[in-house]
Amino acid sequence: MEHTLASISHSLGKGEVVNCSEKQNANLFHGVLGGLGQLGIITRARISLEPAPKMVKWIRVLYSDFSTFIRDQEHLISAKNTFDYIEGFVIINKTGLLNNWRSSFNPQDLVQANQFQSDGRTIYCLELAKNINLEKNDIIYQLRHVMTHQSSTIEIENLSQLSYISSTLFVLEVSYVEFLDRVHVSEIKRLVGSSTPMAQSFRS
Repeated sequence: MEHTLASISHSLGKGEVVNCSEKQNANLFHGVLGGLGQLGIITRARISLEPAPKMVKWIRVLYSDFSTFIRDQEHLISAKNTFDYIEGFVIINKTGLLNNWRSSFNPQDLVQANQFQSDGRTIYCLELAKNINLEKNDIIYQLRHVMTHQSSTIEIENLSQLSYISSTLFVLEVSYVEFLDRVHVSEIKRLVGSSTPMAQSFRS
């Protein structure tokens, strides 16, 4: 978020509105972004825009140890040449499709995902993405191999420094729209597989 957020207007607890950026009230700027609303409310944000990528290399890796998971996530966030998207989350893996982490995976990955036995365990997931910016004009199309190689080099360098469970590296190349819609697709899978009134209503 800090890479695209140029500045914010922030309302403090007593109603005072303060402008913040990397250069102005920097401590408050960073505190607000990671404060989950505890330091006040963002009332205005100035965001840098750029053309959306066509494709995304979408990567997920799993951990069983929390300390290792946090260390790797912090390493990726602080690295100079890193992924375009980094998110970590905790999965309480209960029995049943509704709470099963495998339900969020692409069918191509289900065979591999099912080989990892984690029933009843708490697992941790790092979700990573690297944008692939390719246009179908002659110049960039000719550079496709070079750009793909450079992107892969960054991915390999970063992944080689992580300590995830080796059998749980899941990689897909999807459209940018498909990547953005991944949470919605995952929720639909869970609803369809659930017997709750909400799911029954969804199916009807």
